[in-house]
Amino acid sequence: MVTVYCPEELSLLGGLGNPHAHDPRVRAATKSVLVHAVMNHLTGLLEKDGMLDLFRSIEMPSQVSLALLELNGVGFSVEECERQKHVMQAKLSALESQAYNLAGHSFSLTSIDDIAQVLFLELHLPPNGDVGGSKSRKTLGYTRRGGSRVRLGKQFSTTKDVLEKLRPLHPLPGVILEWRRITNALTKVVFPLQREKQYHNTLAMDRIYPIAQTHTATGRVSFTEPNIQNVPKDFEISMPTVVGESPPSQDGKKGKKRRSVVTSEQGPAFCVSMRHAFVPFSGGMILAADYSQLELRVLAHLSKDQRLLQVLNGGADVFRCIAAEWKSIDPESVNDNLRQQAKQICYGIIYGMGAKSLGEQMGVEENDAACYIESFKARYKGINAFLRETVKNCIKNGYVQTLMGRRRYLPEITNTNTHVKGHAERQAVNTTVQGSAADIVKLATVNIQKRLQKTYPAAPLSHQHTHSASSNRRVRTSPLRGAYFVLQLHDELIYETTEEDLIQVAHIVKREMESAVKLYVKMKAKVKVGPSWGNLQDLDI
Repeated sequence: MVTVYCPEELSLLGGLGNPHAHDPRVRAATKSVLVHAVMNHLTGLLEKDGMLDLFRSIEMPSQVSLALLELNGVGFSVEECERQKHVMQAKLSALESQAYNLAGHSFSLTSIDDIAQVLFLELHLPPNGDVGGSKSRKTLGYTRRGGSRVRLGKQFSTTKDVLEKLRPLHPLPGVILEWRRITNALTKVVFPLQREKQYHNTLAMDRIYPIAQTHTATGRVSFTEPNIQNVPKDFEISMPTVVGESPPSQDGKKGKKRRSVVTSEQGPAFCVSMRHAFVPFSGGMILAADYSQLELRVLAHLSKDQRLLQVLNGGADVFRCIAAEWKSIDPESVNDNLRQQAKQICYGIIYGMGAKSLGEQMGVEENDAACYIESFKARYKGINAFLRETVKNCIKNGYVQTLMGRRRYLPEITNTNTHVKGHAERQAVNTTVQGSAADIVKLATVNIQKRLQKTYPAAPLSHQHTHSASSNRRVRTSPLRGAYFVLQLHDELIYETTEEDLIQVAHIVKREMESAVKLYVKMKAKVKVGPSWGNLQDLDI
């Protein structure tokens, strides 16, 4: 940007290439000068595109809120993390033993070749999960070539989809899936969290400091180092139990195994939750406020669909009512399965899913999913009109805009390749709805921060802000009051608050979230509180 907008400042860039070339203060000052110079040019461009107000009133203030979030970090209990980790590791050992029993010998659960060997060549399960197809002898016929074993992982797929298809036929695929799920949670969640913790002297506790990212295509906030949004809500570990005959055994002849009819059913489930390890400062509480069906409400507002607006403003179970409208039946007649289908279709439209992806998620054929989508659009005509209009405007302008005016350019919308064009069309809808929701959350975050600072002026801005008493040259911390922004999960804002200010903070957060923007449909936010992120209860206010 310096090269394009203010080349006269290029000489200053020289020292920034080498991080060791200058004192950090000099580097910071240099960057500030360059950013200031670039902004003089960019301000004009933002104003020309009608986005300067959005930049100043939402984007930049939300960066300040996220900077405070990064400075606050989130409290982390090492003891609780260890407790949850030990439960998961114990279950891994139990699953490994079960897998070896079912196979009749030990094998490597990390090796796709070993898994393929056991599932397809020893247990004779349908190759690649092709349950309805015929077993080809050619595919199953050899495991060695020139004295060395063939890479079975290339011949046979052992992906999650394949194992899910094989799960009803034998308990081993289910055991492998559970083992992978727990291993993934340990390597992607538990171990990174333990590595990233830092001790906070003033609060006398460990805290984790994720880095906020806002350059996602739709404007949603994400986190890295660690990605704290990946921490699963509740982690249910099920131990499949064997039903029917025993696992295959050697039949006397070398290498030959007796074919067994073995099926499984869900055994006892053990619940672990890494979210229990996220705790507030001593004497504090975790407060989480979540928008209720925010993206669906944004879709209703943008599409002005009368049926959808009526359902969302009615206060009853939203997806039950949507399903009832869709199928022209009484809400009482809607079963859980139909409600779930309506929910999947709604979010399928919002997230820009095609019939193929939606069919896979719903467990139906692609054609059936396409029919579901079309019948849904036929019932909710306003949504269909909005989808067409959004695509039409994107083709005309080359970009889509969110509710607040943020743009995303989609040049592929005019591509001659129907697959590429279709993807861009779904992105156009997804960005308009999800991007608008992201704008609303950012605005709410900004307004909450302003309100907290006004209500608790003596409270430190963040856990890293200290007040220096110059008279005795000692550094002391201002008393903790109000609330501190610690985490954002898409439509959910999480704060840690002092117990004495809990009710007042809950009112501030709920009010600012519900009044962030005026839509044709009511905005609703639910507030939960508790001693940890994993142990939250509804708060009626």
